[in-house]
Amino acid sequence: LRDAAQAMQQMGEAALNARPPLVTHVAATPGNFHLLAHRLYGDYTRADQLARINPQVRNPNFIAQGQELLVYAR
Repeated sequence: LRDAAQAMQQMGEAALNARPPLVTHVAATPGNFHLLAHRLYGDYTRADQLARINPQVRNPNFIAQGQELLVYAR
């Protein structure tokens, strides 16, 4: 049972480490998460991901120019 728990913990750590690191991005122009996701990743569907890692943004439909956000490194 202990070996199974250790194997499960190692799998969890590997999954967490597989995710790219977070970096700070400054919005160059005003927009929203869909537009930012398209500019950064070429995929607007990752807007929900940006909203999840930036809970401090009150209105996801308005990102001010110069606002600092966390994004996944490419």
